[in-house]
Amino acid sequence: MLSQANVRRIKAGVSIEELAADIARRTLLQSLNVRPVLDESGAETGMFEVPAGGRRYRALELLVKQKRLARSATIPCVVRTEGLAEEDSLAENVQRAPLHPLDQFRAFVALREKGQSEEEIAAAFFVSVAIVKQRLKLAAVSPKLLDVYAEDGMTLDQLMAFIDNDLVVDADEEVFDMNNGCICCTVRGDPIRILGGLMKRADKLDAIIVETTGLAGPAPVAQTFFVDQDVADRTRLDAIVTVADAVHLDAQLGEHHAAEEQIAFADVVLLNKTDLVDKDGLGRVEDRIRRINPYAKIIRTERCSASLDEVIGLNAFSLDRVLAVEPDFLTSDHDHEHDDDVKSISLVSEVPLDLDKFQTWFGRLLQTRGQDILRSKGILDFKGEAERYVFQGVHMLMDGAPMGAWSKGARQSRLVFIGRNLDTMGLEDGFAACRAA
Repeated sequence: MLSQANVRRIKAGVSIEELAADIARRTLLQSLNVRPVLDESGAETGMFEVPAGGRRYRALELLVKQKRLARSATIPCVVRTEGLAEEDSLAENVQRAPLHPLDQFRAFVALREKGQSEEEIAAAFFVSVAIVKQRLKLAAVSPKLLDVYAEDGMTLDQLMAFIDNDLVVDADEEVFDMNNGCICCTVRGDPIRILGGLMKRADKLDAIIVETTGLAGPAPVAQTFFVDQDVADRTRLDAIVTVADAVHLDAQLGEHHAAEEQIAFADVVLLNKTDLVDKDGLGRVEDRIRRINPYAKIIRTERCSASLDEVIGLNAFSLDRVLAVEPDFLTSDHDHEHDDDVKSISLVSEVPLDLDKFQTWFGRLLQTRGQDILRSKGILDFKGEAERYVFQGVHMLMDGAPMGAWSKGARQSRLVFIGRNLDTMGLEDGFAACRAA
């Protein structure tokens, strides 16, 4: 009979029905731990209770009820009289370590090599076919990574990042290629897990370069460096670099919604194939880029040939960088009346701003319209504050901080937005309402 000393109360793992089916197929692989039941005088009654192995006992009961096991069948038992029944139960449940997923993977591989199908393996071990396929995919991961995982150098989630969405790892080239959905079109947890795995490497990385597909929006990748605290603490977003085809850019902007976003988010635009376009054509293409994003640096290239210092180490997302902008940055004389879906608008106030009013307005703006605000930057003068407040944001996320005293000259607040439907947000009126009395 079952013992009331069994410490397991919460259902977990395979069901009694599944365990019974497994015992019927493979017989009982582990004995029951039993103790003699004593009467009031301390004498054995001939009955035994099961403090450890209760689930196996229940499964055997079910098999007897289903007439798949004879009532008189011999069941291997270990009889204990020393110690407490609760100790036996606790020891079995605590000391029974779950199988390491890497061992499960290796066992699945062995079964697969011996002719069992994924479906047969899943049915035999009460897991889904998806789990079997997932474990088998670990064969594509570098043995070095498996060794790190075996030594608890990374979690299963971090290891699985290398195979999620049919990710194929080429450890020699150090390239992670997502063939089924680009990195920014999948759940943001994927790049977070990939970055987490990379940061656990013993050797120090100089940089991590994320390349999206030609039709990908860069916002989800950029936001990754803000929303995950561990990633934010250990990395910094350097810059967003976009390659634009000088020959076909006009057509691409008309056909692909993401093309505008890529230019709007860019800190640097590599204007490629400039050798195939005449001087006037290049001027028109650059004007089109500047109408979408007046603040990106345009570098003319042939075959994307550019020096590394023009695309790496720019620190473009640093708040200090906002202060080191070119003279025309954040001025209000840009043309906002153009045909592109993505536009920019700059706002200036010579009057100091009220901090509470600005926080209320800007917070509500990002919360309700942040999806349309691709990027935002600003240098703000708050009444009563000696330091400049500098910020920049991506969609609903913003990073900002006081950045030192104002330089000599007039203090003024300057704010810029790049996005869609900006003319419907009441930006000028909202910004003006933040002025201090």
